[in-house]
Amino acid sequence: MLAEIDRVLAPGGSFVITYCDGKADVAWDGIASIVREQFIPAASALGLTDVIETRGPDSRDYHTVAVTGRKSV
Repeated sequence: MLAEIDRVLAPGGSFVITYCDGKADVAWDGIASIVREQFIPAASALGLTDVIETRGPDSRDYHTVAVTGRKSV
């Protein structure tokens, strides 16, 4: 998926990927771990920049998270 983002994203372009990592008082640690330990480092290694995770706002009790980044110019 990251290779395809890199392929289609114009230089200077941004991407946003959203996901849920829990609902109400239940945390879904598996998805959060994958994003933090695998996706973000792999995106940075590919050369995508400013790759960060931003939490919220929650929607219908689901904990929403966005991962954003840019392709270098």
